Amino acid sequence: MSPVLISKNYNFAFSEDTSKSIATLNTDQAATINQQNLIRSKLTEIHEDVGKKATADDLDTLSGEVSNKAIELDSLASSVKNMEGMTPMVNDPIFFTATAEGETNPFATKSGIIMPFKTIKQQMGGGYDAAGTFVAPQGGVFYFAFTLMKYSDGHSYYANAYADLYHNDLQLCRGYDNDAHSYHHMFGCSATVQMKTGDRVYVQLVRGKLHSGLYCTFTGVRILPIN
Repeated sequence: MSPVLISKNYNFAFSEDTSKSIATLNTDQAATINQQNLIRSKLTEIHEDVGKKATADDLDTLSGEVSNKAIELDSLASSVKNMEGMTPMVNDPIFFTATAEGETNPFATKSGIIMPFKTIKQQMGGGYDAAGTFVAPQGGVFYFAFTLMKYSDGHSYYANAYADLYHNDLQLCRGYDNDAHSYHHMFGCSATVQMKTGDRVYVQLVRGKLHSGLYCTFTGVRILPIN
């Protein structure tokens, strides 16, 4: 036996108050949806503004860095240009030490002579000759010193002894001794001087009698190169 389907139509009738409530709910729902859409729109605008601001800040930072690099490059270019006309500084070591070994003993003079220091103990860079004169092979600031031992023979003419250090014709300093009763007094002086290539430094024995050999020394060294 086949089932029988029965169809019925139902009609629902709402009261007036219920209809108004439904209408109010629909209105509120629509307002809520509009409010949500407005919030979404505002959030999108805020996000875009933040992105634009971040991009602008990055551009400002990048622009500042580029400007700083440009300044550094200009400074470097200026330095290179200034260096183009400069002579490279030569920093070779220059020094010497010499003694009066090989001279007669005692060695004496009554008139100014260049004191000979014949034995070169050490030398680097050249410039010193055994006759007693140093000629600067390169410019710079040099330090020089000499030490002499007086040979006194009582109250004779040689009781006094003195010698000068010269740079070209400029007297730099003087060593002096006038003790007539000692045979073994040391005296000398030292000076620092700026020299050009070809300048001379030497010791001038003005007057006196000396013990020669290791007791008389002359030394010099370049402490700062200057072209």
